Amino acid sequence: PLIETDPWYTPSALAYSDANKQRSLAKTMGEITSNRSDIYVASLTGGLTQVSDEGIKNWTRWDGLPSDRVLSVTAQKDRVLVGTAEGMALIENGAVIKVWDDELSDPYVQSVGIFRNDFLAGTYHGLDRVQGSTTTNLLPEWSIFSILVEEDGVMWIGYEGITRWSVL
Repeated sequence: PLIETDPWYTPSALAYSDANKQRSLAKTMGEITSNRSDIYVASLTGGLTQVSDEGIKNWTRWDGLPSDRVLSVTAQKDRVLVGTAEGMALIENGAVIKVWDDELSDPYVQSVGIFRNDFLAGTYHGLDRVQGSTTTNLLPEWSIFSILVEEDGVMWIGYEGITRWSVL
């Protein structure tokens, strides 16, 4: 039920607009992902926008995100991993439950990925893997722009080219 909207609407404006106006997110944001029930849209100025059957919710630093500058997002079942200009956040069951910032090789998280219970952060200074309370830098000294994690644990990483990596 989403339709095209005027290109000047920001995520914040959409989050506080009347849902009956049927505004679309199509022209307003960057990265988009889905967990089959909700759509999540990253914005460089307005946080993270979540669209569901219940309506539109805008996630910002006031909801627990490290920053309103959201660079990346991925969703898997009831978990949403958000990369921002000041760290990475995990949203579960409608709440930000964990934020990583100082423990990452760099808080500028350009890409994110989820594999089982591991969280991946593509930062300005490398690829970090978070397993429980341990953070490991897997690929230092490279600015990681994209992460694609396949179900079998194979990971494709975009940086100054592309490389294949095993998460396992």
